[in-house]
Amino acid sequence: MLPAVIKELIGRLDPGSCTAFVEGLVTAEAARLGMPSANMVMSDALTENDGGLDALLRDVPVEAPQPPGPTFPTGEVGLQVKSTHRKQPSAFDLPTELRKAGPKRILLTGGAYVLVSSQDFNPAQRQALEDAVREEALEVLRENGRADMPPRTFVWDAQTLAGLAAIHPGAAVDIGLDEFGQALSLPELLESLRAAERPFQSDAARDAALLRLQERARSATSDPLLMMVHGDAGAGKTRTIAHALDTDDLRDSVLYVNGSEGLGVLITRLIRNRSSCGILFVDEVDDPDVVAASNRLGGLEGRWRLVSVRTRSDRFWIPKGGRNIVLPPLDGDATAGRGHLRPSGATRPNRR
Repeated sequence: MLPAVIKELIGRLDPGSCTAFVEGLVTAEAARLGMPSANMVMSDALTENDGGLDALLRDVPVEAPQPPGPTFPTGEVGLQVKSTHRKQPSAFDLPTELRKAGPKRILLTGGAYVLVSSQDFNPAQRQALEDAVREEALEVLRENGRADMPPRTFVWDAQTLAGLAAIHPGAAVDIGLDEFGQALSLPELLESLRAAERPFQSDAARDAALLRLQERARSATSDPLLMMVHGDAGAGKTRTIAHALDTDDLRDSVLYVNGSEGLGVLITRLIRNRSSCGILFVDEVDDPDVVAASNRLGGLEGRWRLVSVRTRSDRFWIPKGGRNIVLPPLDGDATAGRGHLRPSGATRPNRR
């Protein structure tokens, strides 16, 4: 795959898949550098003293046995993966994250702290995040009487991860990165719906739908089917569900798929990636396929859950209940403030 495509797919990864991908890249790169396995500790084996880190490397060499040179900083290195889809420094909650036991210990002992993001930053965005990480690290050192110590902080983004994937393609294969070409992240979906230009218009029916979906999404239920939404073409079903899921606690876990093509392959990958979890938002998929997908996710104990949107002109037979919503057209008051209706669904992503 081309680097630009790899970066795009990395940006769609759910938090669990992103962490697994980074761990695969780190393990492969450490092996290339000839590091013994005892010097690599991944998240599931980290001790309480290193809480907050997703990987810990010790005695990283200065040089690689053969080109290219090491991607890692030298010495002791702690990596923390943050797969938020937002890019501003405030989205990374640096005051909290850098004071967790692992990042704090790394900073105070002169190790290298690496913040890993799944997003592709432009130069200005990357510089802003690098500056924010360094400033927060300096504050942590000052609080602990080490103001004389310059912090060793680094930021990796999708560009860095794509470069490592070019050296170690097996990590991308292992998590099925190519299968994420069937999907869009929630920010990508909202962009395709021109959400920034077209403020969401609501009414009583939409308010109720938003509330019900958010309640079910935030619940601890293992029910794989969160909601099925039916309604007329152009009623704003896709936009309503996207708006409901566009909250700080739900946004980063959403994958959107338009149509059934490739859906089964993606679901297979999500099932196999045991660390992955989130909400699969499927649009214009026939009800029998939705039920089949829900049944496949049923054994995951809530790790992945499903919400579907479907155009249906004859909606009277659909049973209403906790998992079924029939979304009517906007009421008159809301319609008066709304522009031209956009047909339900976003553009299907190109197959990678």
